[in-house]
Amino acid sequence: MAPKIGSCADLQRLAAVAATMETRAELPIGGIGVIGQIEDLDGLAALDEICRSPRLIGLSLGSEDFSRAARMRPTVQTLYHPNQLVAFACRRYGLTPFGFPGSIADYSDLDSMSVMVALAADLGFAGAFCIHPKQVAVLNRGFSPRPEALADAARIVAAYEQGLVQGRGAVQLEGRMIDAPVAARARAILQCFGTSETI
Repeated sequence: MAPKIGSCADLQRLAAVAATMETRAELPIGGIGVIGQIEDLDGLAALDEICRSPRLIGLSLGSEDFSRAARMRPTVQTLYHPNQLVAFACRRYGLTPFGFPGSIADYSDLDSMSVMVALAADLGFAGAFCIHPKQVAVLNRGFSPRPEALADAARIVAAYEQGLVQGRGAVQLEGRMIDAPVAARARAILQCFGTSETI
C-alpha cells in the first residue's frame, strides 16, 4: 500500500526500492504489486499517468487527506465524483478499485458505513480498507453478493446461453431483457463469488 501517490514518478521510486528488495530476497523482479492511494488533487488529475505504472494493481482514494486538500467535508456527496473517477481509471487499465464514497474515520456509525459500502459496490469497487476491526464484517457483507443475487446471476447466464443456442442475441427473463453485457456482468459475479456448480 503506497500512500500519497501524486504522480507516476512516486511509483517509479517505489518500484526501484521494491526491485532491490526482490533481488535481495531472491524473488521474481516485478512480483511485488502496489496499491496506490490518491490523496490530493494532483494525484486525481494524473490518474491516467499513474495507472500506467507497471507494479500498480489497484487504487484507492484517501478520503480524509483528499478532502483536506480539496478543502471540503468528507461526505458521500462530496466524495462521490472523485471516487467514481478512481474507479473508472482502474477499470480502463485493468486495475482493482478499492474504497467507498465517504469518510473512513467514523468507525462507530456502522449503519452509515453499510450504506456507503453498498453504493461503492454498485459503483464497481471490489473492496475497501479498514481502520478498525468493527468495519471488517460490514465490508465483507457489502462487497459480497447475497445468495439470491448469485442465484439470479446463474439464471441470467443460463437464459442467455439458451438464447444463443436458439440463435437469439437477447432473451427475456422475468420481465428483464438479457443481452451480452447483462450476461457478462452476471458471469463475472459467478466467476468471483459462485461455486463451480453455479458456473
